[in-house]
Amino acid sequence: MRLFIAINFNDNIKKKLQEIIEGLRGESKRGSFSRIENLHLTLAFLGEIEAEKVAYLKSIMDEIDAEPFQLQLSHLGVFNRKGSSEGLYWCGIKHNKILYKVQEKLAAMLKENDFNLDDKPFKPHITLARRCILPKDFSLESFNRLIVDDSMVVNEISLMKSERINEVLTYTEIYKKKI
Repeated sequence: MRLFIAINFNDNIKKKLQEIIEGLRGESKRGSFSRIENLHLTLAFLGEIEAEKVAYLKSIMDEIDAEPFQLQLSHLGVFNRKGSSEGLYWCGIKHNKILYKVQEKLAAMLKENDFNLDDKPFKPHITLARRCILPKDFSLESFNRLIVDDSMVVNEISLMKSERINEVLTYTEIYKKKI
Protein backbone atom coordinates (compact mmCIF):
# COMPACT_ATOMS: atom_id res chain seq x y z
CA MET A 1 0.00 0.00 0.00
CA ARG A 2 1.12 3.58 -0.69
CA LEU A 3 1.73 5.44 2.59
CA PHE A 4 2.85 8.79 3.97
CA ILE A 5 2.96 10.52 7.36
CA ALA A 6 1.26 13.89 7.55
CA ILE A 7 -0.38 16.62 9.53
CA ASN A 8 -4.08 16.84 8.76
CA PHE A 9 -5.90 20.16 9.04
CA ASN A 10 -8.87 21.32 11.02
CA ASP A 11 -12.00 22.54 9.22
CA ASN A 12 -11.05 26.25 9.50
CA ILE A 13 -7.71 25.75 7.73
CA LYS A 14 -9.32 23.49 5.11
CA LYS A 15 -11.94 26.16 4.45
CA LYS A 16 -9.27 28.85 4.03
CA LEU A 17 -7.23 26.62 1.72
CA GLN A 18 -10.37 25.83 -0.30
CA GLU A 19 -10.94 29.59 -0.78
CA ILE A 20 -7.38 29.93 -2.08
CA ILE A 21 -7.87 26.94 -4.41
CA GLU A 22 -11.10 28.44 -5.76
CA GLY A 23 -9.28 31.73 -6.36
CA LEU A 24 -6.59 29.88 -8.30
CA ARG A 25 -9.18 27.89 -10.24
CA GLY A 26 -10.92 31.14 -11.21
CA GLU A 27 -7.65 32.61 -12.52
CA SER A 28 -6.34 29.49 -14.24
CA LYS A 29 -6.54 28.34 -17.83
CA ARG A 30 -6.42 24.76 -16.56
CA GLY A 31 -5.09 22.57 -13.77
CA SER A 32 -5.76 19.70 -11.42
CA PHE A 33 -6.87 21.12 -8.09
CA SER A 34 -6.58 19.39 -4.71
CA ARG A 35 -9.77 18.15 -3.14
CA ILE A 36 -10.49 19.63 0.29
CA GLU A 37 -10.56 16.11 1.78
CA ASN A 38 -6.96 15.54 0.60
CA LEU A 39 -5.36 18.70 1.99
CA HIS A 40 -2.48 17.88 4.34
CA LEU A 41 1.16 18.66 5.14
CA THR A 42 3.46 15.75 4.33
CA LEU A 43 6.14 15.00 6.92
CA ALA A 44 7.47 11.82 5.28
CA PHE A 45 6.51 10.12 2.02
CA LEU A 46 7.03 6.38 2.36
CA GLY A 47 5.79 5.04 -0.98
CA GLU A 48 4.79 1.40 -1.39
CA ILE A 49 4.97 -0.39 1.98
CA GLU A 50 3.99 -3.99 2.76
CA ALA A 51 0.99 -4.33 5.09
CA GLU A 52 3.15 -6.28 7.58
CA LYS A 53 5.25 -3.14 8.20
CA VAL A 54 2.33 -0.93 9.27
CA ALA A 55 2.58 -1.99 12.94
CA TYR A 56 6.29 -1.19 12.83
CA LEU A 57 5.55 2.26 11.38
CA LYS A 58 3.05 2.90 14.15
CA SER A 59 5.66 2.03 16.78
CA ILE A 60 8.12 4.49 15.19
CA MET A 61 5.45 7.20 15.21
CA ASP A 62 4.70 6.40 18.86
CA GLU A 63 8.27 7.43 19.74
CA ILE A 64 7.74 10.97 18.44
CA ASP A 65 7.35 13.28 21.39
CA ALA A 66 6.85 17.02 21.03
CA GLU A 67 4.77 19.80 22.44
CA PRO A 68 1.73 20.92 20.47
CA PHE A 69 2.65 23.84 18.21
CA GLN A 70 1.12 26.54 15.99
CA LEU A 71 1.09 25.87 12.27
CA GLN A 72 0.55 29.09 10.34
CA LEU A 73 -0.20 29.54 6.64
CA SER A 74 2.28 31.79 4.90
CA HIS A 75 2.19 32.47 1.15
CA LEU A 76 1.46 31.05 -2.28
CA GLY A 77 4.39 29.58 -4.17
CA VAL A 78 5.01 27.56 -7.31
CA PHE A 79 7.32 24.79 -8.48
CA ASN A 80 7.70 25.20 -12.24
CA ARG A 81 8.64 22.43 -14.65
CA LYS A 82 11.53 23.31 -16.92
CA GLY A 83 10.33 24.20 -20.38
CA SER A 84 6.68 24.04 -19.36
CA SER A 85 4.06 26.67 -18.60
CA GLU A 86 2.53 24.30 -16.05
CA GLY A 87 3.24 24.69 -12.36
CA LEU A 88 2.55 23.03 -9.05
CA TYR A 89 1.04 25.72 -6.82
CA TRP A 90 1.31 25.39 -3.07
CA CYS A 91 0.69 27.24 0.16
CA GLY A 92 3.71 27.66 2.40
CA ILE A 93 3.95 27.36 6.16
CA LYS A 94 5.65 29.94 8.40
CA HIS A 95 8.90 28.60 9.83
CA ASN A 96 8.36 26.74 13.09
CA LYS A 97 11.21 25.09 15.01
CA ILE A 98 9.00 22.41 16.54
CA LEU A 99 7.61 21.39 13.12
CA TYR A 100 11.16 20.99 11.78
CA LYS A 101 12.27 19.03 14.85
CA VAL A 102 9.30 16.65 14.56
CA GLN A 103 10.00 16.10 10.84
CA GLU A 104 13.77 15.66 11.39
CA LYS A 105 13.29 13.13 14.20
CA LEU A 106 10.66 11.22 12.23
CA ALA A 107 12.85 11.10 9.10
CA ALA A 108 15.91 10.00 11.08
CA MET A 109 14.01 7.21 12.84
CA LEU A 110 12.48 5.99 9.57
CA LYS A 111 15.89 5.92 7.86
CA GLU A 112 17.46 4.12 10.86
CA ASN A 113 14.78 1.46 10.43
CA ASP A 114 15.44 0.97 6.71
CA PHE A 115 12.58 3.00 5.27
CA ASN A 116 13.64 4.78 2.09
CA LEU A 117 13.01 8.51 2.19
CA ASP A 118 13.81 11.29 -0.24
CA ASP A 119 16.99 13.14 0.73
CA LYS A 120 15.67 16.53 -0.38
CA PRO A 121 15.57 19.16 2.36
CA PHE A 122 12.20 19.48 4.08
CA LYS A 123 10.21 22.33 2.51
CA PRO A 124 6.81 22.36 4.22
CA HIS A 125 4.07 23.14 1.73
CA ILE A 126 0.47 22.23 0.97
CA THR A 127 -0.21 21.24 -2.64
CA LEU A 128 -3.14 23.22 -4.03
CA ALA A 129 -2.93 22.67 -7.80
CA ARG A 130 -0.91 20.50 -10.18
CA ARG A 131 -0.26 21.08 -13.89
CA CYS A 132 -1.79 24.52 -13.40
CA ILE A 133 -1.49 27.18 -16.09
CA LEU A 134 -2.15 30.76 -15.07
CA PRO A 135 -2.19 33.85 -17.30
CA LYS A 136 1.15 35.62 -17.83
CA ASP A 137 -0.15 38.65 -15.94
CA PHE A 138 -1.01 36.59 -12.82
CA SER A 139 0.61 38.19 -9.78
CA LEU A 140 1.65 35.96 -6.89
CA GLU A 141 2.19 39.09 -4.81
CA SER A 142 -1.40 40.29 -5.31
CA PHE A 143 -2.82 36.81 -4.78
CA ASN A 144 -0.87 36.45 -1.52
CA ARG A 145 -3.07 39.12 0.03
CA LEU A 146 -5.76 36.40 0.23
CA ILE A 147 -3.56 34.40 2.60
CA VAL A 148 -3.99 35.93 6.00
CA ASP A 149 -2.10 34.47 8.93
CA ASP A 150 -4.55 31.63 9.50
CA SER A 151 -3.24 29.08 11.97
CA MET A 152 -4.08 25.98 13.98
CA VAL A 153 -2.61 24.02 16.85
CA VAL A 154 -0.95 20.77 15.78
CA ASN A 155 -1.16 18.05 18.40
CA GLU A 156 -1.10 14.88 16.29
CA ILE A 157 0.45 13.27 13.23
CA SER A 158 -1.23 10.73 10.98
CA LEU A 159 -0.25 7.69 8.95
CA MET A 160 -2.11 8.03 5.66
CA LYS A 161 -2.91 5.62 2.84
CA SER A 162 -3.09 6.93 -0.73
CA GLU A 163 -5.23 5.04 -3.22
CA ARG A 164 -7.57 5.52 -6.14
CA ILE A 165 -11.17 4.70 -5.34
CA ASN A 166 -13.48 4.86 -8.37
CA GLU A 167 -10.71 6.79 -10.19
CA VAL A 168 -10.59 9.44 -7.41
CA LEU A 169 -7.35 9.97 -5.48
CA THR A 170 -8.28 9.36 -1.85
CA TYR A 171 -6.23 9.73 1.33
CA THR A 172 -7.37 7.70 4.32
CA GLU A 173 -6.02 8.04 7.85
CA ILE A 174 -5.06 4.62 9.18
CA TYR A 175 -3.34 5.71 12.41
CA LYS A 176 -3.14 8.85 14.52
CA LYS A 177 -0.46 9.70 17.11
CA LYS A 178 -0.83 12.50 19.66
CA ILE A 179 2.35 14.52 20.10
